[in-house]
Amino acid sequence: MSPAEGAVPAGDAPRDDSPPARAVSAQRRQGWIELARDAAAPAHYLSLIVGVAVILYLDRSNWFLGDEFEFFGRMQPGTSLNLLVPHNGHWSTVPILLTLGLYKVYGLRSFLPYALMDIAAHLAVVHLLWRWMRRLGADPWVATGLAAVFVVVGGGVENVWSWFQVSFVLPVALGLAAAFLVDHTEAGSGRDLLTWPLGVAAVMCSGVGVIMVFLYALLALLRRGWRAAFRVAVLPAVVYLAWFAAIGREYLSLQPGPLWQHFLVFDYAWTGLTSAVGATVGWSGFGPILFVALLVWLFLERRRIRTNTAFVFASAGVALLYFVLLGVDRVTAGLWESTLTRYGYIGIALLLPATADVLTRLARRGVTGRVVVLTACGLAVVGSVGSWVTFLQTWNPITTTTEGQVLAAAHLLQSGAPLAVTGGAGVEPVHSGNLTVDMLRSMIGTGSISTDAPVSATDMLNAELFLQVGISSSAPTGTGQAARIDPASLPLVTATGDGCVSAGSASGTSVLQLDFAGPGAVAMSTEQSSEMTLQLSLTGTPGVASSATSTFGLTAGQKTYLEVTASGVATLLTLPAGTTTICGLGGG
Repeated sequence: MSPAEGAVPAGDAPRDDSPPARAVSAQRRQGWIELARDAAAPAHYLSLIVGVAVILYLDRSNWFLGDEFEFFGRMQPGTSLNLLVPHNGHWSTVPILLTLGLYKVYGLRSFLPYALMDIAAHLAVVHLLWRWMRRLGADPWVATGLAAVFVVVGGGVENVWSWFQVSFVLPVALGLAAAFLVDHTEAGSGRDLLTWPLGVAAVMCSGVGVIMVFLYALLALLRRGWRAAFRVAVLPAVVYLAWFAAIGREYLSLQPGPLWQHFLVFDYAWTGLTSAVGATVGWSGFGPILFVALLVWLFLERRRIRTNTAFVFASAGVALLYFVLLGVDRVTAGLWESTLTRYGYIGIALLLPATADVLTRLARRGVTGRVVVLTACGLAVVGSVGSWVTFLQTWNPITTTTEGQVLAAAHLLQSGAPLAVTGGAGVEPVHSGNLTVDMLRSMIGTGSISTDAPVSATDMLNAELFLQVGISSSAPTGTGQAARIDPASLPLVTATGDGCVSAGSASGTSVLQLDFAGPGAVAMSTEQSSEMTLQLSLTGTPGVASSATSTFGLTAGQKTYLEVTASGVATLLTLPAGTTTICGLGGG
């Protein structure tokens, strides 16, 4: 045999498979595994930072809206804060005080501080959920991936988008923090007593606080028995029941409806939870599948219900209980209401620990398992952002219009423009009925709202529609200038004498334009009771009209007076079917 025979070719040195070499290789692999595991925590904190940027970007067109003005109304000079009076049945002392602090500094001049308040509470929930998942033994990257999904939780978008929902978000954070304190098997009550201030603050945020107190009391029951559960819940329960007996019950209002609808409570809970799951992963079809899979998993693992993973079962059970209780109260409003993301947020938060438990079992099957889980989390993040986009397509135009209309109304009030409504009238009654003319005047007087922000012609027409157009059954005082029928509308009318015309509409879609060069009024009557829709436009500027509309009723045989105190505007009246008589018109 030649010397070359049996030699190993250059560059193909034999692998050292000796025990010491295998040990070194195993140490290296273990080092990489530990490095990857240690990187999960920094990745979580990075996801929080990125999440703030993403949320602020998505929230950039937001403004004050709806029930938020009820809080602001309590903060006007000469008005009581009514700290113990509930908002929509919820004890709201803590959110009112938080809002008061921001309002005193920023008023309505900046939306950002209010948004940051809610985002901070939301990120506290995200981090506490991450901590809980890690405490329960979840794979570090599973916990980080699920926490990243919850940062932009599509099934709970309203609670992140609307700062006012801090009343729902903050008690979740307080309840999760309190649950940490009761999750032990040690003797003594010192740590349990620390839950009292957290629980009391939670129930003073909203009814969600009551649910969260029940959650950590249930956890204490599973871990340490009924005495521990009683100890952690007693003070928040006594405080809440005392408030409810003295004040809250006076404001209790259950949704009326037929008795048979209350049998749909579990259907309500099913619809709400599966909808929340579907919106979070980005495809509604997955919602029922994933929710059922989670329930099956919890049933199969039920032997662990009183172990150190009791929180997995307690939180999932309370998620179902929350939606059942919602159904008892609100099912008569319709099953669709269970799909509101303000409720979905609570459900997803409480289901997340159980989800982490399932996915950790999959991730521990090897590298492939972890890749599958993290890929699924990444797709869920994309799906949640998609749910945000869908949500914003509906609500961004509303908040943008509301902002412009309210700021235009502030312009009108600051300039002393004549109004056709009283101080109790709504400035934007469609989406923000709590904001009245008197409240806006008060905000202007205290410098809490800008009166010189740029507004569009459409914004101004929207404001004029609700402030400088009045509908009344009695004739307005003063004379003013007579309105004239726009030439384009003359074919719709027939003169009847004495400044009156008869306008006919066979379909109920004909639009009659009345031009008001200055303040004036007309009287209208119909042969049968009906409704009329009104818009404003600028005379001499075709195509510029209010985006808002106002609808008012006409009673058969009775005069209804339309008063306009603005100048240079035209009313676009959608005539009801039949004949409408309009009087008080000028010639020409």
